[in-house]
Amino acid sequence: MDQTKTTHMSPAIPHRIDDLRAALVSVLELCPLALCDAEVCPLHAFRLLNRAERIQKFDSLEQEDLIQMAAFHHSYLGFKLSLD
Repeated sequence: MDQTKTTHMSPAIPHRIDDLRAALVSVLELCPLALCDAEVCPLHAFRLLNRAERIQKFDSLEQEDLIQMAAFHHSYLGFKLSLD
């Protein structure tokens, strides 16, 4: 890959992480599918924190943690939808 493409693509990565953060914020409150906090959901323990703790913990997550959280959420939603 030439330097122009690398330089052009690099700034896009933070935007993707910002988009990922924005998408995950809503699922930290409750499941968008069940509109509750099912104990079997991978994000259940995270949701048990009070709002201030949840925001503080979420803000401290690294990129890899955000990606893993999104993957857990995505796989759980897929599982739930397959049962319905």
